[in-house]
Amino acid sequence: MRFRWPILCLALAASLWVFPAQALKYRIQDLGTIQGGVNESILPLAVNNLGTVVGNSIYDPGATRQGSFIYENGSIRPLRATGHWYDAYSATDVNDQGVAVGTYYDRRTKLYRTVMYRDGAVIDVGRAAGGSRNPPFVHINNAGTVVGRDDAGSFIYDGTVSRELKIDALDEPFSVLALNDRGVMAGWSRRAGYFLYDGMTVSPLPRVSERPTTFTVVDLNNENQLLASATIQGSDGQIRSGYVIYDDGRYRPLNPSGSIRGALTARAFNDQGAVVGLKFVGPNRDRAHAIVWRDGTTRDLNDFMAPDPSGATWELIDAWDINERGQIVGIGRLGDVTNARGFIATPVPEPGGWALLLAGLGVLGWKARRAGPARS
Repeated sequence: MRFRWPILCLALAASLWVFPAQALKYRIQDLGTIQGGVNESILPLAVNNLGTVVGNSIYDPGATRQGSFIYENGSIRPLRATGHWYDAYSATDVNDQGVAVGTYYDRRTKLYRTVMYRDGAVIDVGRAAGGSRNPPFVHINNAGTVVGRDDAGSFIYDGTVSRELKIDALDEPFSVLALNDRGVMAGWSRRAGYFLYDGMTVSPLPRVSERPTTFTVVDLNNENQLLASATIQGSDGQIRSGYVIYDDGRYRPLNPSGSIRGALTARAFNDQGAVVGLKFVGPNRDRAHAIVWRDGTTRDLNDFMAPDPSGATWELIDAWDINERGQIVGIGRLGDVTNARGFIATPVPEPGGWALLLAGLGVLGWKARRAGPARS
């Protein structure tokens, strides 16, 4: 009989999210450094479902060099080493196969290129001839599909060449804004406005408000829920800047009463609807703390750190991404180190929570026995 490990692992990961807040802590792990010097900052930007992290390493006095890195199996290494001061590589997304995408910026020409990091090679996947004057957007999903946007417009990379990304139903150029693992895209065009496209149907998004608003897509999860920043109306009737989640034809604000401008920044969310980012704290709101938002409650990650056996002390400043296991990556201050250090936070239940977990696994085992052996 073949044991369904993938199903069990997903159930185990999902079960962590049903623990009460007081039973859930995060084990914080330092991503380390590449250059090993004090003048290096590690900025993680994306994490896949296996815990592989990609991002940027900024080093040398004055932050004159920037390279891309990958963190996997407990160690960090460069994706692309920076050989000259004018080379600036970035890695902004990674799929579960460990293929990453990002950008390269040449400070001499002041042009960007869109790149893919695969099997030790750096591959140019953009369409703009000679480069793009504006920072490109690029995303890769678990099917290996790469979509992006540069000065030549929206494009898709088929593994060999990049070509213009078209939607026949629109009959006009559009900007691709996000892509999920189901192949659903978020985009914008002049006539259609903001929309979701599933490969067959263009579904326009309703307006957040009848009044003129700003709207910026932040992330799209595999439930086809959309996270966006928008101008929204609070319960007091005032128009404020905040974040909304679009789900099944409706918008719901992260904070029903509205958010004070600049008090909260949302960066990503997962299929369970957990949002990560930062909020400003203190009497003068002059210090940033990493946060996770779920079910209407914003939690400061600094209040949910598990004790570190080594005695390391962290102040978690910003959270950039979250995967389906609930792992969060971001930056913080580690001890007396002044430069930003990258971290990965893994949710772990406290001793009282293990009883819930074991009970859940017992139910899974009972159901497996009831279902009988799997057919080969």
